[in-house]
Amino acid sequence: MWRLVSAAAIIGFGLSRIELSGVWDVLRKTSLPLAALSFVLLLAGQAVSGLRWSTIAHRLGSLTDRGWFVLTYLRCCFYNVFLPTGIGGDAVRVAALRNEIGLRESGRSVVLDRATGLLALCVTGALLLPWTPYLDTMPAVQIAACALGVLALVAVVVIAKRGEWVPLLVTTVAFEVLWCGGIWVLARALRIELPVAALPAITVIVALAIALPISLGGNGTREAGFVAALAPLGFAAHDAVALGIAFGAVLAVVGLCGAPLPIRTLIK
Repeated sequence: MWRLVSAAAIIGFGLSRIELSGVWDVLRKTSLPLAALSFVLLLAGQAVSGLRWSTIAHRLGSLTDRGWFVLTYLRCCFYNVFLPTGIGGDAVRVAALRNEIGLRESGRSVVLDRATGLLALCVTGALLLPWTPYLDTMPAVQIAACALGVLALVAVVVIAKRGEWVPLLVTTVAFEVLWCGGIWVLARALRIELPVAALPAITVIVALAIALPISLGGNGTREAGFVAALAPLGFAAHDAVALGIAFGAVLAVVGLCGAPLPIRTLIK
């Protein structure tokens, strides 16, 4: 109940700070073909995330086929969208796998899956940060971020030489490309030109905002995340809020694609 009140308060406060007519002007010009392409990219990104989860779980002792992980991941996307916070489906994933490898290892697989995706976006974002407007007034931080990104890239190359980690790296990179690409295409559908180099940083900020346990399905915090991410890039608040609303709508459709999957895919 308190999350419902919190979400309503966040949305109410946000609406009081922007011009709703400006948000509507952006949304009503949405290109449906580009929005549909964004949906396809984000859905594919979730399927690839399921493959990444399977790679981690197999390292922890699971023998289940990869198709089960993809189907389960897609089903849990529904819970992520329609349960409190943006990670409600993670608890379902843990429960779904616990009978095979135990609660501890099942939980580890989900945490490592989440952490791998977020860490990859942080590394890519740090590497690209000097080519974004975020640090225009902080050249020393630009250099430090670039150096950290290069070191992380070297670490990735070293890890890649160990063949057993190649599937994890491939699925993680594919996830980044599809997820960032989906956001970029959706922004284009709204006539918003996002700088490509800033996409990983934008995605990280929005993902953290959605995960905050103070709203239902990330509603309100998602839009706030977009405002925080896009304001330093020179975008108006109504553009950011419109993109947040559109992103939430596309994620809801992605989540609904997982809803019809039979419940047996969640039981081992």
